[in-house]
Amino acid sequence: MTALDPSPERSRPPTEAMLVANGAEGHVGYHWRQAAGELGLNFEWMEAAEAWRGPAWWRRWCWHVLGRRPPGLLRFERELLAKCRRLRPRLLLVSGITPPRARLLRELSVMGIKTANFLTDHPLNPAHRSAWFLRALPEYSVVFSPRRAMESELKHRLHCQRVENSCFAYNPAVHHSPTQDDIRAFTRHVAAAAVFIGAADEDRVRWLRGLPAAGLPVALWGGYWQRHAELAAHSQGMADASTCRAAVLQAGINLGLVRDANEDDHSMRSFEMPAVGGLLAMRRSSLHRQLFGAHGEAVFYFSTPDELVEACQLGLGLPLAKRLEMKQRCHAAVVRGRHRYVDRLSDMLSMLRDVAT
Repeated sequence: MTALDPSPERSRPPTEAMLVANGAEGHVGYHWRQAAGELGLNFEWMEAAEAWRGPAWWRRWCWHVLGRRPPGLLRFERELLAKCRRLRPRLLLVSGITPPRARLLRELSVMGIKTANFLTDHPLNPAHRSAWFLRALPEYSVVFSPRRAMESELKHRLHCQRVENSCFAYNPAVHHSPTQDDIRAFTRHVAAAAVFIGAADEDRVRWLRGLPAAGLPVALWGGYWQRHAELAAHSQGMADASTCRAAVLQAGINLGLVRDANEDDHSMRSFEMPAVGGLLAMRRSSLHRQLFGAHGEAVFYFSTPDELVEACQLGLGLPLAKRLEMKQRCHAAVVRGRHRYVDRLSDMLSMLRDVAT
């Protein structure tokens, strides 16, 4: 091979970024991957779920005995390091509580790679807390958090180098009005129901159990609702993207809950449901009020389970013209702003590039 015929390895443009995330539908990584392509980013992908694969007995041992350590941790880190040595990306962006650990992050820093983590969950939430991950957090060049309430903790308790706020977002390729195929495939009748899409976490059950007791029709999509006697009859099973679009648009009212243990002031649904075009009852928070205005303008707010019942009653009792008006305001509040995943990813990468080496 002559100098006029460079090898494929040499002719390949430099890798700008390595993305490590869960790429399954509905996860942040799924939307990052599409956004990276839309940005024309030359990136390498690593599937974070691979770190959690292994025999069932080994997964249980790692979770309960080894402090929630991923069963494929060592294999995953070896592959990540090999790719970084070969491709020399400028940036590494990781989503959530997943490898690499502190030692590897320090090694990548020595190689000149700037690293960042987008915290999909609160690392001090007892349901997610892992010592190996808490040791890793201070080694990231930047930690992006969708929770303003935990900024001080990240800086002063967990000693993160730099903390930036970055909210969840929506993906226009997924979160849009349902298509005719979506509608045809959707067989539920939820036009007069309060709809919630998400797993049956205990803090969510606490909020929702009052709705059937108040005589309100409820439809619940997601895992584990059948485990709760007062809500099992309302379980609709799992929902793919098509089902979510149809359910959200046709619902009497959609419920926007947040995880208290995460100190959330919003969730992924805070942007997804307005983009689809649903009528919303949202947990009262400063971010929701900033997005949607006062109670009753674009959404209804609630701060207690009793207020949630009242918000559902208001929404289900609205005349059609008022329903459409609120839906349109809610939709416009999200889609007219820079709230797409491509916007978030662009901003995060730009901030990471600006970090001093």
